[in-house]
Amino acid sequence: HTRTHAQTFTRKSPIQSIRSFACNDSTYPVSFPIPKTDSRLLSSGEAKYTLDYDLPTNGLHGALIIATSAAVIFRSIDVEAALRISGIVDVITAEDIPARNSILPYKPDCDEKDEMLFLKPGDLVPCIGACLGIVVGRSRKNVQDVARSIRVKYEACEDSTRGIFSLEDAIRAKSVFTSLEPKIRGDVETGLLKSPMRLNGKVFTGGQKHFYLENQNTIAYLEEGGRLTIRSATQSITTTQSVISSVLGIPSHKIDVIMKRTGGAFGGKITRSFHCAA
Repeated sequence: HTRTHAQTFTRKSPIQSIRSFACNDSTYPVSFPIPKTDSRLLSSGEAKYTLDYDLPTNGLHGALIIATSAAVIFRSIDVEAALRISGIVDVITAEDIPARNSILPYKPDCDEKDEMLFLKPGDLVPCIGACLGIVVGRSRKNVQDVARSIRVKYEACEDSTRGIFSLEDAIRAKSVFTSLEPKIRGDVETGLLKSPMRLNGKVFTGGQKHFYLENQNTIAYLEEGGRLTIRSATQSITTTQSVISSVLGIPSHKIDVIMKRTGGAFGGKITRSFHCAA
């Protein structure tokens, strides 16, 4: 009971293609070319994402200031110069955070490093792309341009070995994930000794995870009674709510997080969305 389904794809040009599927009736729906439920919405552009929604009346735009150097000491941001630019309303940095400067929804254990929302002057920049602050203004293009061009002062580290740019650097610096334990099955050493053939060497792979198509973004609405409604491109609405509550110092029950769509982010929006949301 195996048959073939064919889908024909036609364009306005003379090019035409056919895709065939071997379908087994006994395993239905497995093996059948069933379209994804919202595939037509996604492919037609009808599907709405976070930035497709309008800003509130008199809403402002924000763009993150990110570090352009790593393994250096962050010293300062030229906030005053940015505020003199027309259309820029504010530049928010670590000193402006009302409560906890962290995007972790919990207090880290003694052997776990905290991850700050914004680095403070004097902090070591852990990587290019670390967040230093956010520029707020009346135009999206304006705040993005200022965030990219704002003057940031760095200072070289005294210890030149602090930079970790390869696996060998990490091993040398003993920079490892202590919470991850290797899973071993069977007696590996005995198995290797009894093996008729053994190969020694090193394997390096440049494989990377896929990158998401929708940018990290958030729209925040200030509601009556000090409540917040957050539209966030996240994959974890409860954790997003907890992080915002921790950063702003307001109860979680006063924060409503709306996520229209999840998926398609390959995990990048589980935690990386917190900087924008908070």
